[in-house]
Amino acid sequence: MTATVEATAFLREACGGDEGGLIEVLGACVDACVELAAEVAAAPLRRPAAQAGSAPSINSSGDLQAPLDFLAHGVFTHHVLATGRCDALASEESEHILTPEIQYANPEISCKRARDEGNGFSVVVDPLDGSGNIDCGVGVGTIFGIYPPLEVAA
Repeated sequence: MTATVEATAFLREACGGDEGGLIEVLGACVDACVELAAEVAAAPLRRPAAQAGSAPSINSSGDLQAPLDFLAHGVFTHHVLATGRCDALASEESEHILTPEIQYANPEISCKRARDEGNGFSVVVDPLDGSGNIDCGVGVGTIFGIYPPLEVAA
């Protein structure tokens, strides 16, 4: 019989119990991926409505952006920045580094903030890699990296 280990339990053990919010940030990335998977699966059903009146644009890497790219960017940035454990998020779909202050400048949207300014993680993401493949039914994915807070010398 094979023992099953939950990802969060594995991470807590690997981090010696002091993961400093890593599990929360990783969990937000997973939640975003789950939401995106549902959106990608439903995309062919929504295609005409999603593209009506939308002019193509170019992302920071020079790729054409589809409406689903914009949706994926919004889903991922919302999930990750809302944790309050991420100080900066760089997305292929944006030319700018996003921070909770920029993302949640609207006072109607609440956002937890990292307990200590400057101690949050940095996240880089391509929220919908291969989005040009959706029309032909080829797989797409999300690529992300989570980097620890920088230690500043005193």
